[in-house]
Amino acid sequence: MMSSVQSYLKGSQMESGGKAASPSHGRALMFSSTESALLGCTMLLTSDEHLRGIDFERLTFGLQAFELAASVVATPREIVRKFFR
Repeated sequence: MMSSVQSYLKGSQMESGGKAASPSHGRALMFSSTESALLGCTMLLTSDEHLRGIDFERLTFGLQAFELAASVVATPREIVRKFFR
């Protein structure tokens, strides 16, 4: 299942700006977003700008074809500011 989802996402260029910094970096972005969706993870906390820059709407649309939901990606700082002020 994971390889099917990753192939679909790779074909539709889910990385931010349509291209990743390198092919291996693009695979890492696809892997992390696909893996979190398959695990049912609802939120990813990260400071990685590339991961945070993924086009959420396109990712959501791509994952819907496999009945998966995209994880919300936020920084720990954003969560603290939003919920603990």
